Amino acid sequence: MTCSATCGDGLTVATEQCDDSGTVDGDGCNDSCQLEIPSCSLTFSPTTGSVPLIVTGFETVASGSTWIVYDELDRGDAVVTSGPTFPAVHTYSLASQYTATLTVSNSLS
Repeated sequence: MTCSATCGDGLTVATEQCDDSGTVDGDGCNDSCQLEIPSCSLTFSPTTGSVPLIVTGFETVASGSTWIVYDELDRGDAVVTSGPTFPAVHTYSLASQYTATLTVSNSLS
């Protein structure tokens, strides 16, 4: 017996990265049974100012990436929150340059 890949049958085999029993794009597993990479952006306002600086972060999810069910925001100052938790309000108390990182995932990854 040979096991072959049939996208949409609910079994992940061979070259399939996922198989959610469907063949619809936009749910995290595309119509070719490959994982869809979410497309989103993160913006903060304001981006400069005096401490304590209160900023608000906004996540924008691109069309077709609405399947994102979990995100983690590392604000760059050892404060990490899990969500979804947007808009995210945060106070930076030390003057410095910070890099925020947003990690998103779905039920498949």
